[in-house]
Amino acid sequence: PSIDIYALAMMCSPEQILETWARAQCNPIPPKLMAIGPVQEEIHRGDTLLAHGGLEEFPIPISTPGFDSAPFITAGNFVSKDPSTGIINVGNHRGMVKSPLRIGCLADHGQHIRKHWGMYRKMGIAMPVAVVIGPTPNVGLVATAKVPYEADEYHIAGGMAGEPLELVKCQTVDLEVPASAEIVLEGSIPT
Repeated sequence: PSIDIYALAMMCSPEQILETWARAQCNPIPPKLMAIGPVQEEIHRGDTLLAHGGLEEFPIPISTPGFDSAPFITAGNFVSKDPSTGIINVGNHRGMVKSPLRIGCLADHGQHIRKHWGMYRKMGIAMPVAVVIGPTPNVGLVATAKVPYEADEYHIAGGMAGEPLELVKCQTVDLEVPASAEIVLEGSIPT
């Protein structure tokens, strides 16, 4: 059953899910910044972005043929940062592929990334963002959970695992991302 899979992702038994969530939120563990990580083994930027097709390099599906208007990244963990506090938000949002170099982000009102976007909009600058695909399960779990705005979700992910989440600096934006993720897309959301 799905509860068993959820518990496996949390590294606990199904009976320990609530306790593990409570421990992670009450005892967050700050992440550890690494100089380099596996996610940086292959980097495409600048003139090399289209050398492999840009986003077309990845098998992004049309999940509902005949209904979806384009391919969507359905497990994209969008990373954004509150520009005044530096607190990180990781949220799982659908990302519509609009071109080989652009995706959209469905961020409804009430979502933390939407609040961040509003702050950057008031500042008159584009919001830096990274889309993390294929992180460790604890990152995916905090990305889909409703945690308080003032909670840094990387810290909660560390609390869930019982050890610091290893991060690396992005190459083109001022954000950090999980060092062991499969893919990271970096860019900005215009305001």
